[in-house]
Amino acid sequence: MPPNLLLVIVDALRADRLGFTGLERARTPFLDQLARRGVTYTRCFTTCGWTLPACASIVTGLMPTGHGLIHHDERFRAAKIPALLGDGFATLGIGNNGNLVPDDISREELDAAGFERRTEVWKHFGWQEGFETYRWFHKQDKDGPFRAFSEWLTGRADDARPWFAMLHTNLVHDYDEDRPWCVDVEPFLGRPLPAPLRRFRDGPWIWREPPDGLSGADLRDGLLAKYDGCVAEFDRRLRETLSGVDLGRTVVVIVSDHGEGFDGDAERVHHCGRLHDDLLRVPLLILFPPGTANAPAPGTTISAPCSVIDIAPTMLRLGGAATGNLAGADLRDPPERRAVYAEDLGYLYLPPGEVGERLRRYDRTRH
Repeated sequence: MPPNLLLVIVDALRADRLGFTGLERARTPFLDQLARRGVTYTRCFTTCGWTLPACASIVTGLMPTGHGLIHHDERFRAAKIPALLGDGFATLGIGNNGNLVPDDISREELDAAGFERRTEVWKHFGWQEGFETYRWFHKQDKDGPFRAFSEWLTGRADDARPWFAMLHTNLVHDYDEDRPWCVDVEPFLGRPLPAPLRRFRDGPWIWREPPDGLSGADLRDGLLAKYDGCVAEFDRRLRETLSGVDLGRTVVVIVSDHGEGFDGDAERVHHCGRLHDDLLRVPLLILFPPGTANAPAPGTTISAPCSVIDIAPTMLRLGGAATGNLAGADLRDPPERRAVYAEDLGYLYLPPGEVGERLRRYDRTRH
């Protein structure tokens, strides 16, 4: 019987903010433990610097122009992993971000949640297609995704089929909030967090108009401390969630859709609208069950370049399914030399000095 397949997508997690990737101050003991048991990829790159196209690339194995989600007014044009696996798998999808909204979320529900939806350009994307069960949670609900996965897993105890689950969490992305784990950051910052940084508007805005009295270095240090606090909280929640998973029978893939920018001097902040290393280089960690054919030995570190488009064909092969026209490599043995690509058709980046916002959505009606 094929193994179970668990895909964990951590929104906006940089590759360099974890213990097992070299950050000494990181508080990621569980992820570090998993890295010692699994396989880590030090040069994994995503296909885009923002959530919608990058997550879609992970679950389809295609570049954004291949799967179609290049703008907020597009839909999937390609099948996702659960559909490609076939009927032999139970499948679950969980989204925790507006870019992963399924078609069955009504306008009324979105309005009640305070979700901004511009009806003239924002259509539902088809995220639920191919999944037997798909659950969506507003980004403010940090508990829902983990709880829903655990409840689903417990509730299918009598189902003998192997399963595939996608668990997406927005926890790390939301360091702009004033949650306890991202304001009590003295272990990272060495001092209390400045009051203006406890809560602020998500996006590049705080970098453009820093709070009075804060230097650029103070701003960067404070935001990175909040971000590291969110990473530590994800580590804790992942430990709880995986306690209910039979790791002896389950392939676990932990990856991010994109990174995050904290370099104000170079105007490489937040994400979207650019294709720099801080956004494109993402962590990738895979746990293969004992006895998996051709799997690298536990604790292996792979420095060969790879892409998030490699995840889908690898999981399909492990699930015994055909990969069709997917061009991605098998992550059990990626080629030592290759070109990897990224593309961004959904945002327009305006350099300093241009009229208008430095980062704004691409408007198809004007360009």
